[in-house]
Parts: sequence; structure tokens; C-alpha cells
Amino acid sequence: MTVQSGTLAGGSGPEIGVIVNGEPVLLPEGSTVADVVANRWPGGRGVAVALGREVVPRSSWSTVTLSEGAVLEVVTAVAGG
Repeated sequence: MTVQSGTLAGGSGPEIGVIVNGEPVLLPEGSTVADVVANRWPGGRGVAVALGREVVPRSSWSTVTLSEGAVLEVVTAVAGG
């Protein structure tokens, strides 16, 4: 899968529409939180994710499947002062 102008493209199968950090994104049906993080924030270090205002533990990213209309907020830690 690769990110292309608001799309996390991974094939020609069915897609769902979600919101990632306020931006509409099309994802292949069956996409997980881990898929989104891996493609938009490679490495995933210092990343936290909320799905519908609920924090998703990193240990669950690969098992939380997104559905049509899901709203994800992804934040990253920034070092500095």
C-alpha cells in the first residue's frame, strides 16, 4: 500500500472512506490502524492514535480494523524545547 493524494492505495478492491487528522482518505476495505500508521508515519516511533476519541493501544493497532466513516487522530511526539 502507498499513500497517494488522500488515498492509501493497496489494490483495486472495495474501499472505505475515513478521516485521518481531518483529511478524507480512501482505504482498502479491511485496513487497520497499523496500515495507516505504517504508510503515513513510517517507523511509527513516537506516534499515538485515537479512533473516535478513544486511544488505541499500540498493541492493538494490527487488530483494529477501520470501518466506513471512522475518524482517526494521529499525533507524533516532537523533541525540543
